[in-house]
Amino acid sequence: MSVTSSVSSVVLAVTLSCAATVAGAATVQVKRGDGGLRVAADEARLEDVLDALAEEEGFDVVMQLGIERRPVNVDLRDVTLEEALRRVLRRRNYAIAYEETDDGLAVSRVHVLLPAAAVAASSQSRRSPAVE
Repeated sequence: MSVTSSVSSVVLAVTLSCAATVAGAATVQVKRGDGGLRVAADEARLEDVLDALAEEEGFDVVMQLGIERRPVNVDLRDVTLEEALRRVLRRRNYAIAYEETDDGLAVSRVHVLLPAAAVAASSQSRRSPAVE
C-alpha cells in the first residue's frame, strides 16, 4: 500500500466517523404554520427544545438548577404553544406565566422547576433542629 493510499484511507475513515457523529446528533425543529406549531425533537436536550420554542414564540425560559435532563422525543404537528409545552414538559414540574397583549393572553415565561419531592427534601435539610 502506498503512502498516498494510506493517507486517503485515513481521511476517508475520519470523514465517515465525523458524518456518523453528526448523523447521531440530536435535532430540534420548531416552525409555525397555518395550523399551529410543528415541533420535532429527537433525543434533544430539554433546554434546546425550550430555547427553540422560545425563539419562535417570543417568551423567556427559566430552569432551576438540578433539573433532570432526560432527552426529549416529540413529533407534534399543528398544535398550540400550550399543547407543545405540555407535551415537551410532561412528567416535569413547571409553571407558565402569561401576559396580557392586544390579542389576548400570551405566554411570557416558562419556569421549569424541581420535582415537589426534591423541593420538600431540600427545605427539610435547611430547617434548623427543633429546640426542646
